[in-house]
Amino acid sequence: MTVFPAAHVPQVRARRIAWCGAHGGLGLALVWCAAAACQAGPQFQDGLRRVSGVDLGVTYSLAIAGDLAYVTDNQGLTILDIQNPERPERRGALAIGGASFGVAVRGGVAYLSSSSGGLVVADVSDSRNPAILGRLDDGGVGTRLWIEGSYVYMADERDGLEIVDVSDPRSPVKVGQLPGGGRGRAVVVDGAVAFLADPGRGVLVVEVSDPGRPTVVTAVPGTSSAWALHRHEDRLFVGRHGEGVAVLDISDPVAPQMMGSYFDGGEAQGVWGNGALLFVADNEDGVEVLDISDSGHPTKTASYPGARAAHDLVSDGAMVYVATAGEGFLVLRFSPEE
Repeated sequence: MTVFPAAHVPQVRARRIAWCGAHGGLGLALVWCAAAACQAGPQFQDGLRRVSGVDLGVTYSLAIAGDLAYVTDNQGLTILDIQNPERPERRGALAIGGASFGVAVRGGVAYLSSSSGGLVVADVSDSRNPAILGRLDDGGVGTRLWIEGSYVYMADERDGLEIVDVSDPRSPVKVGQLPGGGRGRAVVVDGAVAFLADPGRGVLVVEVSDPGRPTVVTAVPGTSSAWALHRHEDRLFVGRHGEGVAVLDISDPVAPQMMGSYFDGGEAQGVWGNGALLFVADNEDGVEVLDISDSGHPTKTASYPGARAAHDLVSDGAMVYVATAGEGFLVLRFSPEE
């Protein structure tokens, strides 16, 4: 299975009204989801059904590799066996001395951003006994990250973007940093170009052909409050904190063009898309599914408000794996015909 690289601790706020898709249409649903009062959410709503869950407390991000889910939380990393989605099982856990807001996995090695500053590299080849291989402590606040070649590109709340050479996983070395810093929340790399989500400046196009000298080429108009990113072929999906989602055409990576957007008042923390669907982890509205077959006019086709304070998600189009602050790790099934 493809490895999907995988954030801030948002507030769980009261929300009385949410727009929810009703089998292709729009209907008004009343939702009361205060942090103290909201109990376990509905088991099914509008094409999304809860299959299972694991109470891991507050979780922030996740990556899927084969039959394993790698989920970050306030202690670091938890590894779950999801071969049977109806009964996920804990395999192992790794404490890293603080929270981790991002994870990416490749070849039996996990790369974790660390809230205590920097990057942690872990051996996860034995999922029951993960172990730290090396770490980079630089005082930053790493969020989500991306692996490309022998480099980890890590979004950082203070430094914007950091580029780390992990050719020797036991001794990661920072080789580049975005001049002037910034609030990096997520990063996606496409060859010599990195796309960085910065809430203050939007999606930044960064030249990274020389990893030691990353340079901002442009900021994409209309992408303010950028928080989460996912790339599928020539499209870049952007989760915007408090401003919905946007779909960008990146066939010319240095000159992205806005294709379409969707806004319903929520806070998109994580996005994952394919050619026809965009799955959204929303801090206020749970999990939403948008029909993006017409990228210029995304429309909501399903929702699951029960995924309280959803932070991140990964999907294969049918199963949806979600990291949340309110429900831990969730597994949902998307069945639009229902």
